[in-house]
Amino acid sequence: MKISSDCIPCAFRQLKSLLERATTSPKRYMDIYNDFVDALYTVTPAPYSPPDYVRVMSQVLYHHCGTLDMYRKEKDDSTALACALRETLLDELSRQPDWFSAMVKFVIGGNILDYGVFNDLNLETARKLMLEVFDLPLDTGAIEKLRFSLDNAHSIFYVLDNCGEAVFDALLVERYRGRIAVGVRGGPVLNDVTRRELEASGFHGIPVYDTGDFTAGVNVATTAPGFLEAMRAADVVVAKGQGNLESLDGYDRPIFYLFRAKCPVICNYMGGLKPNSLQIISRNL
Repeated sequence: MKISSDCIPCAFRQLKSLLERATTSPKRYMDIYNDFVDALYTVTPAPYSPPDYVRVMSQVLYHHCGTLDMYRKEKDDSTALACALRETLLDELSRQPDWFSAMVKFVIGGNILDYGVFNDLNLETARKLMLEVFDLPLDTGAIEKLRFSLDNAHSIFYVLDNCGEAVFDALLVERYRGRIAVGVRGGPVLNDVTRRELEASGFHGIPVYDTGDFTAGVNVATTAPGFLEAMRAADVVVAKGQGNLESLDGYDRPIFYLFRAKCPVICNYMGGLKPNSLQIISRNL
C-alpha cells in the first residue's frame, strides 16, 4: 500500500511526536525536521508505504540522537499491563464456547492496549475493554479459514506488531509450537515489538527473526534476507496490525492480515470497513 495524500498529515504528526521526545532544543528540532524532509527525496526505495515514512524518520533521528528507544517506557508499561490482564482473563477465556475464535478476537482486540493512545490506561479499564472484545463481530467464515490453514500448515510465520498485544499473541503462538516462527522489528520503532520485549511478552523457545531495519512493518527491499527467507518458506503467514498490512499488501503467498481497522484511510482502502472493527483478511489461500 503506497502512502496517499490523506496520510501526509498523520505522518508529520508522528514526526512531531518523535521530535518532542528526542530534543528540547528548537534548533536541533528544526535540523532533524529539515533532514527528514530532505531524506524523503533521496532515500530509496520510493514511493513509500506509510510504515516507510516511519523508517525514514527513525533513520534521521538515530543519525542525530543515536539509537534511542523513545517508546521504551510505553512498551514496558503496555507489556506489564497485558501480563497482569492475561492472568485475570484466562478463566474467562477458558469459559468461551470456542477457544480459538475467542483467542483470535483477543489477539486482534488486544491492540487497544496501546499507551501511545491511552496513556492513563489502568488494569480495571483495560479489563473492561478486553471483555468487550468477546462481543465484537468478526467474520466466522474468516475465522474458520484461519483455523483450518493454521491447523494444517507444516510451517507458520507470525509477524508481531505492538507491545502489549504481543502478550496475547504469545498464547495463540503457543498452540502451534514446533511449527511456528515469529518476526519482529530490527530496532526500536514506535511501540513495536523487538527482540528485547519477546521474553517479557511470554515467548520462550520460539524461533525469531528480525527485519534488521526500523520500518514499522516489513519492507521487502530493506528487510534482512534471513527474515524474508523464513517468511517465504512458511506455508502461511500471519501479519498482525495495520503497519504489516500496509507494508505487506501485495504479498504473493498465503497470508492472513489480522488487524483492528483504526485508520479511515485503511477503512476506505480495504473497501469500506467499519471503523474500529476487528478484521481477518486473507490472500492467496
